Amino acid sequence: MDTSTTWLVCKPAPLLWAVFPLLLAANFAAAAVAQDSAFGTLVVQSPVQAVATLNGEGAFLLVPGQDLRWSRIRPGNYRVDVRSGGEQWQREVQVQPGRTETLVAALSSAGHLLEAGVAPPPPVTGSTPAPAYVPPPPVVPMVSAPSVTQQRKEERAEQALSRRQQQDLLRQQREAEARARREEQRQEQERLDAEAQNQPKRRRPKVH
Repeated sequence: MDTSTTWLVCKPAPLLWAVFPLLLAANFAAAAVAQDSAFGTLVVQSPVQAVATLNGEGAFLLVPGQDLRWSRIRPGNYRVDVRSGGEQWQREVQVQPGRTETLVAALSSAGHLLEAGVAPPPPVTGSTPAPAYVPPPPVVPMVSAPSVTQQRKEERAEQALSRRQQQDLLRQQREAEARARREEQRQEQERLDAEAQNQPKRRRPKVH
């Protein structure tokens, strides 16, 4: 075998090894896409918080504004039950390969009857007794608590009044003492005057 021929046969080997991973990844991606297209997706929405079951199994929380999603679900018929309080909503849906089915639960009684093909009952008419009059509760005036400044003003006024009362008592006591002293002095003066009048007058000797 010629050397040049051997070089031409072996030269493309590195190129094949470089392309092989890309071809393998493309095959895996195509297989994944084909596998995903064999399944479907089911989405359930609710305007209120509720609990959903799929074919009577599980308990999935439904939150307003968020989707409850089953991805890669096998094609077929499914029954979705949604409960919220005393209300119940039920729907059967057919999931097809490669498609997304979206259900919006109507939990109001009127909406449930309309979806089932039954007209809602007519509204009840007739006179209803007026509710008894209930007088409003009495209005209690709001009394605000005195502020710190107001409390200090009141304390100062009470202290000033107490000082004035003490000063008045002291002044009255001094006046009473002064009156008592004047009365004693008057009585003493009257006693001295009476003694002076009762004493005999001395005669002066005559001078010849």
